[in-house]
Amino acid sequence: MMKKLTFAACAALLAIHQAVEHEALKLVEQEVRIRNLPAELEGFRIAHISDLHGKRFGKGNSRLARLIDSMRPDVLCMTGDMVNGKNDDGSALIELLKALKGEYPRLIVSGNHENRNVWLSEKPNRDGFESTLMEYGTTILDGGSYCCEGLPVSFHGMKDSRKKHLDIEEYLGARDEGAVNIALIHRPSRFEAAAKAGYDLILSGHIHGGVVRIPFAGGLLSPDKEIFPKYDKGLFHGFGSTLCITSGLGNSRLYPKLMNRPEVVLITLASR
Repeated sequence: MMKKLTFAACAALLAIHQAVEHEALKLVEQEVRIRNLPAELEGFRIAHISDLHGKRFGKGNSRLARLIDSMRPDVLCMTGDMVNGKNDDGSALIELLKALKGEYPRLIVSGNHENRNVWLSEKPNRDGFESTLMEYGTTILDGGSYCCEGLPVSFHGMKDSRKKHLDIEEYLGARDEGAVNIALIHRPSRFEAAAKAGYDLILSGHIHGGVVRIPFAGGLLSPDKEIFPKYDKGLFHGFGSTLCITSGLGNSRLYPKLMNRPEVVLITLASR
């Protein structure tokens, strides 16, 4: 009897912890130093979110929108899986975009969930969804680029692909040789190829921070069934570039994320 009571108490505590942790939004601030950063970009602020998976923080995603607005970003970057599963119509994302008050560019790329979504596979649905994104000031960067007016910074986006070997520049578009080049790529496994191709900063999601965060060891597993994934959460440096990967906001499945709160990342550019 005592063992059953102990198990029941532990299960109840875990359920309470999950209910609290999955709603406890946090702001993560990261400084990214870029060699020969133009003076105009010193202090440039990028809000980075990913993997919303149809989740709502407050009515109409108002709590999430207020947090993003409070950061006073120069641009908002969304790196995929903002819809969830096969039939999500993207209403949680639309509500977020509608609730945002700040007048800053909003950039988005697809993740694996957008590209396998059955509802979005119907052309009228996808066209209507993309039109609504654009109505709320969002630029879709699946193979396109965006330049901030009057600033030497260029954003490039890649439509998510499961292909292991591909021409990264073909998927991202040509770099702007006179600017800092930032790539939005859902899967962080593309980091090394993008860095070698000359992109200064890569923004990614997909890994959910490794789901379970283990002190001093990092994330335990990835959606690709990899144990202790090499790139799980935070900043990684190599090949003259930096990867910023966020653990995201929602879940694609009903699994427990431990020590891994939903987050919004604020990246500030600095010279080095």
